[in-house]
Amino acid sequence: MKYCSSELEDYAACVANYPQTWNTDCEEQKLKAADCSSNSPAVKKINKVCAEQYVAYEKCLNSNPESVEVCVNQLQSFLSVLKPQQERYQLLP
Repeated sequence: MKYCSSELEDYAACVANYPQTWNTDCEEQKLKAADCSSNSPAVKKINKVCAEQYVAYEKCLNSNPESVEVCVNQLQSFLSVLKPQQERYQLLP
């Protein structure tokens, strides 16, 4: 995805690298991704379309900060809704 991809990838990598402490160690990456998302019309649209799945995933992460692997199903659900949106907005300048 063109829009905020480096910020989102950095945040995801941080979460993967710090599965036990991601909620504190990845705060900077989370803020950068959120800032980018709030300024991109394409990302705003994707967030709106995928909101339900994203909220479920984020709720799972927050409920399981020391065992994020239990959130795989929520992540897969979010990604399954996100993928068609990513493909759609790849075409935007």
